[in-house]
Amino acid sequence: MNEVRNIPNMDIPVISDDIKFWMVRTKEGFFFDEFIREEFIAIGWNAVTKEDVQESLSGEWENILKEKVRKIYGGQAPGASVSKCARFCNQLNKDDIAMIVGERQVAFAKIGEYYEANREKLTPQFEIQVHKDIETAVYNRDHFSCPYVKRRRIEVLRILERNSAMNPYLVNVMAVNRHSLSDLSEFSEIILSSCYDAFLYKGKLTLTFRVRQRDNISAVDLSEFILCAAKIISKDAPSMVTVKTALHSPGDILLQIGDFIKENGINLFVCYLIVFGGRIKDCEFPSILGVIKDIINRDYNRKKQEIELKRMEAETALIEEEVLEKRLALLQQKNIKADIIPG
Repeated sequence: MNEVRNIPNMDIPVISDDIKFWMVRTKEGFFFDEFIREEFIAIGWNAVTKEDVQESLSGEWENILKEKVRKIYGGQAPGASVSKCARFCNQLNKDDIAMIVGERQVAFAKIGEYYEANREKLTPQFEIQVHKDIETAVYNRDHFSCPYVKRRRIEVLRILERNSAMNPYLVNVMAVNRHSLSDLSEFSEIILSSCYDAFLYKGKLTLTFRVRQRDNISAVDLSEFILCAAKIISKDAPSMVTVKTALHSPGDILLQIGDFIKENGINLFVCYLIVFGGRIKDCEFPSILGVIKDIINRDYNRKKQEIELKRMEAETALIEEEVLEKRLALLQQKNIKADIIPG
């Protein structure tokens, strides 16, 4: 059963193991804004209906569909077109996650129910004409409404700038994969970390720290950050935590704990509040930045306190020495006066 449910009293989603992940393109970005605004994704080849691909795509029927696509749309790979239509209609499921690629932005969304737009208006001929117009169009100047009939509703989870805020592995996938619809399930954890700051998937709690600093990062600072964060979220058992990084400053650091919810369900709530900040009634928890800063600075503060204590001890000893010298001087003066007074 596909589902995304939340842990009670928290916003950490629990992702079903059988959810799939897809990349959907938007015709060079021209349909991206409409997809996000109207909350749908779509695929072309209007001449191929959902009813056409409900049957098994093999043998004579598959050849009939290929020939249909070749006659109407041309192209060298009608089989791939038919296959994408079948996948969009039959393999995308409710709560699967789509990475929707625009020209300058990428959106991540939960996929909803299948539906169809107006077939009478959105004919294959109209679709072909829109494609021809896009070939000579200028992005951000020319605008087109999506001409595709086959659609699915979506719920947008997050929108990122395509290069500056994207995981470099996903940027590479977008660069080398130009298909209109692709299965990206092998990148499931990377996609989920782009959607959520924290999530539970396949028995692992994953927390994502997004580094936006463009300057070089000190190796000491990075290692101390990872160790301190691991101690916090594992209740001082950092060996439980594994790390994945896609860090080229900026980039992401992923910390993961296996079987965490099963063994430490109540601790997850506390750790979540410590890591991300939050309130329980009148108690407010600090954010991870404050906590980790305190931990990293703990040794420094301890040494500083030791130095301050030694300084105070030295000053006290010096004052005591000065007091003793003054007392000795007074005693010497008294003795001198006693010697010169007649008996």
